[in-house]
Amino acid sequence: MDGSAYLAEILHAFGLCFVKRQPIRDALQAADPKRDILLLPAGSETAGVESFLHAGGSVVAIQPDAPLERLAGLARKREDTGPWRLRFSQPLCYGAQGESLWTLGPIHVYAPKPGPHMIAYLSHPSDAASDTVGIIECEVGAGRLLVYAYDPAQCIALLRQGYPERANILPQDQRTPRAAFLQHPNPPSDTFWRPTADLHAFGLCEILRRDLSRHAPVPTLWHLPDGRPSILLFSGDEDNSEQSANDHEMRDLESVGGAMNLYVIPDLTSITRPRIEEYTRRGHSISIHPNLVPTAGQSSAVQLAAAEKQVRLFQEKFQWPVRTVRNHFYMWPGYLDIPDLWERFGIGMDANACATLHFQSLDYGPFANIHAAVPLPFVRENGALIDVYQQPTHVNDDLAANPTTFYSQKYSAEQFDRVVQRIFDDAARFFHAPICANVHPCNYVSFSGPHGRILMSRARALGLPIWSLDRWHDFWRARASWKMSGYTWDGTRLRFALKGSPCESLWLTLPPISNGRALQAVSLDGTTAHLESVQRHGYPTIQVPLPRVVSEVAVVAQYGEPAHPSAP
Repeated sequence: MDGSAYLAEILHAFGLCFVKRQPIRDALQAADPKRDILLLPAGSETAGVESFLHAGGSVVAIQPDAPLERLAGLARKREDTGPWRLRFSQPLCYGAQGESLWTLGPIHVYAPKPGPHMIAYLSHPSDAASDTVGIIECEVGAGRLLVYAYDPAQCIALLRQGYPERANILPQDQRTPRAAFLQHPNPPSDTFWRPTADLHAFGLCEILRRDLSRHAPVPTLWHLPDGRPSILLFSGDEDNSEQSANDHEMRDLESVGGAMNLYVIPDLTSITRPRIEEYTRRGHSISIHPNLVPTAGQSSAVQLAAAEKQVRLFQEKFQWPVRTVRNHFYMWPGYLDIPDLWERFGIGMDANACATLHFQSLDYGPFANIHAAVPLPFVRENGALIDVYQQPTHVNDDLAANPTTFYSQKYSAEQFDRVVQRIFDDAARFFHAPICANVHPCNYVSFSGPHGRILMSRARALGLPIWSLDRWHDFWRARASWKMSGYTWDGTRLRFALKGSPCESLWLTLPPISNGRALQAVSLDGTTAHLESVQRHGYPTIQVPLPRVVSEVAVVAQYGEPAHPSAP
């Protein structure tokens, strides 16, 4: 897998919007050893890298070749297929403090090398004496070399998308393929309550950010609207709901300033084009809920043809755009066949990855068998991206609260409230993750209304936005277009330009302290900007709202007198 494109998406998703992908020879010619970092994906050429290191440059090498291993003083013993556990030994990734991260994909197992330069260790789950290098930093000449013993790009892809070889594998007595069945069949239960893939991604981003910050302050684009610590993405699969049930749920959302996506089966819904227009005027979004269930037990080709037919029927019947989608019963034939189909239709986001151990276990967690919260594009086995974002679904009322079905947690409203409080507290304090919920309108008016209103009230109490997935899709896609350029730093003044498609609610983050100097002011196109001091990922952060309707902005951040000695 050529992980370069996927790594660039990962870095941008967590705010590092100044990444350039180049062949190694071009990168070595363009990079400034006093400012830039080279990130080498697994399998990269390394000719010339040693000279860059000796000149004072920083290099992060993912599963490097033998010459770079020797520079790092590493002796490879073997390669292991995993899974292993990654344990940060330094306070690097706030959401993983005291945790070990489930790590998939091949592992380079090195001879033991403990010491102060270890950033993280890898260990085999069944062998307490297996500690080996996970991430290590060492000095080479005047530069710094960091080595990853595992491939975060491949690990994150497997955690999010599952294993290609598990395509169309069904548990015993099942006829309906689901994205959940692609996952490793025995995920450890401690992963159910944290977005492991996101933590691997953020750990990588934090390694790069901290190295860059030795020279200058590092600005990032915040990945949630209005600078908020989390967001509730609300949706409901209509299934057999009456329009009165849809309206009831929508009006409750409107009363707290929220909105939802309603996913409808085009040949079973009673919705009409005028009704779609009414719901849209009220801030909600309507999209398709393809029903592949009648094809269960048939070939993947038949199921995909049914999905294509359903999308065409929705578009022809309602003459309405489709930006996001969720399948009925979360059906998922093949491996990446579904996002390939969505890409051909121009559908931009898929919500079929659902936190469930359906027909495997009744254990619960918002990240059970899903391992992620932030959207990322689907990625093919060769590393090519599919222009469709995977947005996992974390809460489903039928799985959490249905009082009669065997696969439900059967949570009372009171117990569900405690669960939701934990989910939102974790999302807003540790992970800064979007939480995506699916509350069916037919359930809402029968058994899950109290549970849906708990989601709304908990989000509102924390000041979190409640958005439809279509609105989230539009925000995320516009944000993905923003890039940083013209970066200069003279010791007290940081200048750079940001450019992209107009994007609502986009905020910039800056460190309050850089090289011992405190941030005094920020100007946007010459106008003094509002600064907001917050805690993000466990550290003080300054956030700055960007103008809503512009496509380019010049930023100047002024750092002044040396900070107070006790300042972090």
